[in-house]
Parts: sequence; C-alpha cells; structure tokens
Amino acid sequence: MNEITYRVEIADMKAFQRHHRRTSAANRRLRIFLLLLILGLDLDATLRQESGSVGYRVLYFFVLLGIYGLLFAIVSFVVNGIAQFRAYRGAENRGILGEHTITLTPEALHERTAVNDSKALWRGLFRVDGTLEHIFIFTQPNSAYVIPRRAFPSPADSEQFLATARTYYEAARQST
Repeated sequence: MNEITYRVEIADMKAFQRHHRRTSAANRRLRIFLLLLILGLDLDATLRQESGSVGYRVLYFFVLLGIYGLLFAIVSFVVNGIAQFRAYRGAENRGILGEHTITLTPEALHERTAVNDSKALWRGLFRVDGTLEHIFIFTQPNSAYVIPRRAFPSPADSEQFLATARTYYEAARQST
C-alpha cells in the first residue's frame, strides 16, 4: 500500500505539535536554557535572603522553584493554546485541514488536497517519524505531512506504509 487518502483534523495537528515539542532539538535546548535561567533566578533570590536559618533557605529555594515551575507551565499552556487557535481558524487552513491523498514512489512523496498538488523528493525531506497514532514525514524541522494511522485499514498496513516511507527516505539519503 503506497497510497492513502485521509482527513486531517485539528486533533491531528495538535498531536504533531506535541510530537514536535518533544522531539525537536531546538525545543530541547530552549527548555534547558529556561530551566537553567529559572534555577539561577531561584538561587539568586535564595542567596539574597538574609534572614532565617539554612533550613529556611532550603525550603525557600524549593518553594520558589515550585512557583517558577508553575508559572512556566501556565505561560507555556496559554501561549501554545493561543498559537493553536490562531493556526487552525479561518481560510488559512484550507490546505492543512481536510482530505489529503499521499502517494509514495521511490523518487518522491506526492500529496493532493482540494487546493494543492505537490511533490517532495525524498532527498529533500528532513526525517520520517512514527508514533502510535500518527506517521510524520518532516519537510522541514518544524513542518510535516501528518498521516493519522486511523486512516489505514489495519495496523499492519500503517506499519507497511511507514516502512516503505523510511526505505525510500534512507535510500535517497544514501545516494546523495
């Protein structure tokens, strides 16, 4: 099975965004930087605290760390929610949401939608990933074809499609 027709829904795009946040090297570096920044601010505030015993300062450090962590989580949740809301409303999503047909050939991946007909050569693609619910074929570090596994007649068919995509992708990388 080298061709699949499916519908992309908002939930699929949110799943892609979650996958990207977990696997992106740039996001990992940003999280590490922010964690170090929070730890530095927390340590600075604790060391500036002049009153109290050592036990009080340790408790102060961890309470402040919890507050910073909670604030970071809330801000991340709100910012991601706003970005998702803005990304999938209105006419701008015509080529993203809706019916897609993906065809895999040894030379390229072909995609057809109601507003687009495109071809991406395997050597120009970024990577091929799979999760339990989706197949992601990345065209850029932050952009991918999102293929829900529910579109396949069986799990074996989705695994075969993913294996074919990986085979074509790896063959193209070997030849360049």
